[in-house]
Amino acid sequence: MPLNDPSPPTSLFYFTALNIEDRKLWTQQTLLDNTVYFRSREQLNDPNELRPLIVAKGTDKELRRFARQLILERWPTKLSPAKRLHEENKLMHRYRNTPLWVEQMLHQVLDRVGVFCVSESATEPLLWAHYADGHRGIVIEFDAHAGLFAAAQRVIYTDEVPVINRLIDDPKEILEKCMLTKGIAWAYEREWRVIARWGDEARIAQYFSQHRVPAALESFIRVQHGPGHYALAPEAIRGVILGSRVSSENEAWLQSVLDRIPREIPIRRASIARSGVVTLESMAGSRRTTA
Repeated sequence: MPLNDPSPPTSLFYFTALNIEDRKLWTQQTLLDNTVYFRSREQLNDPNELRPLIVAKGTDKELRRFARQLILERWPTKLSPAKRLHEENKLMHRYRNTPLWVEQMLHQVLDRVGVFCVSESATEPLLWAHYADGHRGIVIEFDAHAGLFAAAQRVIYTDEVPVINRLIDDPKEILEKCMLTKGIAWAYEREWRVIARWGDEARIAQYFSQHRVPAALESFIRVQHGPGHYALAPEAIRGVILGSRVSSENEAWLQSVLDRIPREIPIRRASIARSGVVTLESMAGSRRTTA
């Protein structure tokens, strides 16, 4: 379940254009192969994404606690008291002499993270304008409780620049400021995110030893490898919504893709009133294919 909201929406929506071959390929892979693509921070629209300001200010006591936490992350097996003290002192000395090291270390982590972005809204006009080629694209509807979507977390919007104090902020605060915070200008997106961490067998094993992991998320967590493709649960795709200006060629292409799926895929079409309100209408033909 999301860390910052125990009751996510029933559906989450992915907006995409169809006017670029890469987009059509990703759409086809999502629908036919049950996979989605997680982007790196370099591939996100906002150049400030996953780039918080990072400081490391605190007392000697707070610095030592930070050093101990790093040691726990680096050495899951227990160290002897003498070895642990030696490593603590090395880290504290490094911080005092090269404080930018702490910032560089966190940015190296963020470089290895993958992000899949969806919205809780299928009717926000700006989403259709910005991400679905002005209603010429489509929206894929996902079950918010199926497979990896059970890990989706709501984005926090604020007019303050996120600042992480690496010495005193707890892991939840660091996660929110690093990966789940955007400027207030983006609030119309009503975004949720699934975060994929980098592949590391020791880290993943440690995560399972420290957390109760829902069955729906086990496979996703075990195969995390940062940016790239991830498998969806077979039941995750709930439907497709056509933009009001989808071309006949793209609609025919999409139908040819849907015809290859051996289960019912409900189809709706969006329409936009002069007032700007977007509504969704079922098409005669939520279609059912044969296996």
